[in-house]
Amino acid sequence: MDQFIKKKIIEVKKGDQSAFSDVVSFYQDKIYQHCYRMLGNKHEAEDIAQEAFIRAYVNIDSFDESRKFSTWLYRIATNLTIDRMRKRKPDFHLDAEVKGTEGLDMYSQLA
Repeated sequence: MDQFIKKKIIEVKKGDQSAFSDVVSFYQDKIYQHCYRMLGNKHEAEDIAQEAFIRAYVNIDSFDESRKFSTWLYRIATNLTIDRMRKRKPDFHLDAEVKGTEGLDMYSQLA
């Protein structure tokens, strides 16, 4: 299967855009599952997986053909996922009870 992917990557580098659709078809479920395991959110995982393929296509010329494409693609997906996790904001609610207290909520902590 590695030979098939290498052949498709060479075709993409030569300008054959349709060859990349075969690459996407082969890896799309694997990359989605990888992102989903890290994020735990279906919609975010779909977004990140799609972005990973877009980044791979745009930067395909920087891919070193002597290495495995899957490793490169997984690294792109992992980096994008980590960036998404860093951008998440903490989830605080003012009506949530303060830990270690009985009946006090976050409203009571406001000046």
